[in-house]
Parts: sequence; C-alpha cells; structure tokens
Amino acid sequence: MPEKIVEDEWSVKRLKKDELASLESIVRIKEAEARMFQNRADDARREAESFRRVARMKSEKLDDEYSEKLARLCLQETEERRRKKLEELKVLENSHCDYYKMKMRMESDITGLLKRMEATKQLWV
Repeated sequence: MPEKIVEDEWSVKRLKKDELASLESIVRIKEAEARMFQNRADDARREAESFRRVARMKSEKLDDEYSEKLARLCLQETEERRRKKLEELKVLENSHCDYYKMKMRMESDITGLLKRMEATKQLWV
C-alpha cells in the first residue's frame, strides 16, 4: 500500500507537470496569436493612414484643378467682355466719325448758303 501511494504521488506530480506544460504551451500559443493580431492591426492602421494621405492628396489636387479651371473660366469671360467692349467702342467711334463728317458737311453747306445769301443780298441792294 505505501508503494502505491508513492506511485500515485509521482503520477499526480507527473500529471500536474504535464498539465502545467500544456497550459504553458497554450499560453505561448495565445501570446503568439496576440502578437500576430497586433501586427495585423498595426499593418491595417498603417494602410488606413496611407489611404488617408492618398485621399488627402487627391482632394488637394482636385481643389487645385478646380481653382485653375475656375480662374481660366473667369479669364475667358473677362476676355469675352473685353472683346464685346472693343466692338462697342469701334461702333461708337464709327458713329462719331460719321457724325463729325455730317457736321462738317452741314457746316460747309450752311457756309455756302450764307455766302450765296450774302451775294444775293448784294445783288438786290
């Protein structure tokens, strides 16, 4: 009977050592899993930051392109208004030139009439 107790004590100790080794193995596996998941999370965080940077850069590029197109559009509109104003100026200059020519012709005609009236008056007096 005492030998059996000794054997049982050894077997109990051996079982406890096996269980302890098994538990330590499980702990190591779980720690490895935790490191693996942490690495994946870190990779995902870096990838998300990279996507944010790319999105920010594309957004800035689109803003710049929009501003440039808007400026070009404003420039085109300004050029169009300038062209129309130049056309209006030419029309006004032509009208003024025609008016001036007509005025000169009328003054000439009036001067001619006044001279003829004076000549007629001289003949009658």
